[in-house]
Amino acid sequence: MDRECLLFLEREILPRLTSMEKAFGAGTSERTTASRDHVIYGSSPLLYEGKLYSKCCNEIPGPMTMVTLSGCSRARVLHPCIDPATGKDLWRQVRKTDSTKESQEAYTTPFPYQGKTRSELVIVGGDHVSGHDLGTGQEFWRARLYDKRDDWYRIVTSPVGGDGLIYASGPKGQPLVAFKEGGKGDVTDTGVAWSSKQGHTDWSTPLLYKGRLFVMDGAKKTLTRFDPQTGAPDWTGSLGVTETVWSSPTGADGRSI
Repeated sequence: MDRECLLFLEREILPRLTSMEKAFGAGTSERTTASRDHVIYGSSPLLYEGKLYSKCCNEIPGPMTMVTLSGCSRARVLHPCIDPATGKDLWRQVRKTDSTKESQEAYTTPFPYQGKTRSELVIVGGDHVSGHDLGTGQEFWRARLYDKRDDWYRIVTSPVGGDGLIYASGPKGQPLVAFKEGGKGDVTDTGVAWSSKQGHTDWSTPLLYKGRLFVMDGAKKTLTRFDPQTGAPDWTGSLGVTETVWSSPTGADGRSI
């Protein structure tokens, strides 16, 4: 599978990125292009139902950009949906933020959530989590992920979700939060099902697998299992290693790895 992914990137994606750079003027003095937005900051794109969704939350002060033209002058927070066959944007959505400095930045990957009444694209970054229309990028809902304001709270962990709840984790000791599906508008005060600082993780994306939520703390080298509906911890165990763990857990054959 890894070899197939690399071949797909080499044969299909990289040539289109090259053509996108030509189309958007790569190498110019104002190189703040859609092409760069699609690939910067280590956020993996999401290929879902024939469309390629990308996310870019990063602090870019200064020159005129596609994003500033859309009314967001302090940070590059452009979220395009791309036709994977041509590399052309199907839509672009600016996601506003009141975050400052590094807290504007996020390494997260968009997550497709299929709820009871609708499907949506969930994005975490800029101190907030939000749900968007897959067809247009318009925002259904948003919530502030934690109360504390800090200049240096970049977010690394991607959201996950299932069975009526969407999970997102803040950075650097901030809580893991479960949000109720189907939100509308600002749900910071009304959309939280539960929150736990015991389950925080600075960089490892949680795993929702076989009715349980697994959260790894790579700095402490521990893995905690939660009841995903209540947030109650079942157990916490050591990973049995001395080195910091930078990966995320995955599930296979009835086990978390």
